[in-house]
Amino acid sequence: MTDTTMTYRGHEIVIGGAGDQRLSIDGEAIPISQVPHGDFATQLLPYSNFPSVEALAQAIIDHSPQFSGRRDVT
Repeated sequence: MTDTTMTYRGHEIVIGGAGDQRLSIDGEAIPISQVPHGDFATQLLPYSNFPSVEALAQAIIDHSPQFSGRRDVT
């Protein structure tokens, strides 16, 4: 499967792998998993599930302290 690359708030998101099981933001690998009913989750945002890897990546950029100092960079 081909990788999908997009930009959100100045951050590069790369989604790829079989079943979209791989995610990196600004070159940093983010561990994700697919949960029942096809949603996606990560330990960076516990207790939250997302309908797509893209939505998950955007929430990580918006809410994770890991990216808080790097929001909206150009």
